[in-house]
Amino acid sequence: MTAGTTVRYRQAVVALALALGACGGGDGKAPPAQEDKARAERIVFTEADFPDLARQPTDNSDDDSDPFRKCLNDNQVLVDLGRGARSAEATFGNEDETVVRSSAVSLAESGDDAKAAFDEVSRKTFVGCFEDAITTGFEEGIGTDADLQNLKVDGLSVDKHGDETVAYRATVDVVAAQEKLSLAFDYVFFRVNRAVAVLFSFDVGQTLDKGERNRLSKILTDRMADEV
Repeated sequence: MTAGTTVRYRQAVVALALALGACGGGDGKAPPAQEDKARAERIVFTEADFPDLARQPTDNSDDDSDPFRKCLNDNQVLVDLGRGARSAEATFGNEDETVVRSSAVSLAESGDDAKAAFDEVSRKTFVGCFEDAITTGFEEGIGTDADLQNLKVDGLSVDKHGDETVAYRATVDVVAAQEKLSLAFDYVFFRVNRAVAVLFSFDVGQTLDKGERNRLSKILTDRMADEV
């Protein structure tokens, strides 16, 4: 696999994985959406959080064909995650896209709505749906000139941050032109009051270090607590 081809496949899988991550308790009357949008933008990662990474543009357009969307049971808080009127997203990566860190947050109109959203990503059947969605997304996005091997999605044991935390790790080998890329994707979901967020990480040849995951989790949930 040439250097250019390697970068192309990395770009493809990063784009697919980010699409999965950005799909898609103060109860009472919700603040105006514009105010919540500003809160969400103050929660997500900033350049100061990643001195060695650069901010990357992302496509937050709505896509009903997103294979991950069926796993959300049309929960609007999750569908809006990173792309809705009360949400924000920020992604950072290195130059060759072997390391990507992203955050997306949605502010629900009530704590009950946020809890219902978190329940969707916490249910036992979510892992199986998630694995099917990743398989479909990779196959459609990469095409037939690359082979997916050893795809696995499992729950990930993590420290609790915020009111609720649940995490998943996906690992897969992408083989093309007799070269193999071993990829790891972590998705850590949080709820704080009426805010729901996801921390996404992508790594080639390694997995996200626990200490770094805890650092990023604390950044997000502390900001969520400050804002909602």
